[in-house]
Amino acid sequence: MIQINDELKNSYSMITSTELNPIPAGVVCFQLNVPKALSYYVGHFPNQPILPAVAFIDISLYFVSKASPIFNVVTPKNYSEIPLLKIEKIVAPGDLCYIYLQKISDLQFGITWSLFSKYPETQTQKNIADLKICF
Repeated sequence: MIQINDELKNSYSMITSTELNPIPAGVVCFQLNVPKALSYYVGHFPNQPILPAVAFIDISLYFVSKASPIFNVVTPKNYSEIPLLKIEKIVAPGDLCYIYLQKISDLQFGITWSLFSKYPETQTQKNIADLKICF
């Protein structure tokens, strides 16, 4: 069992604006430097590790639980369904991601992951994944 709290320790922070965009009202954003030693990468894949879909779900759930006091909700430990999971880009070890959380209802959250370009000449944020999680 992956201990996500330990694995993400010191790798994220809640932020109010990114280098390129302010955070809209009603949205909570976490900046995540994806740990190079994240257990989800083991065996997925040895020569070019990529973040598997289950990691997007687990990490998103972790950040929903961290943000639930801000949204003034208590989220159950288990979700009931994930009606939307769309991953468009690879997340590699060491990538800088922004994870935007928006409360749709007390038991439903929309989550968007975006990747910040590492190259100063092309500083952009690109959406890489969208999720909707229901509790």
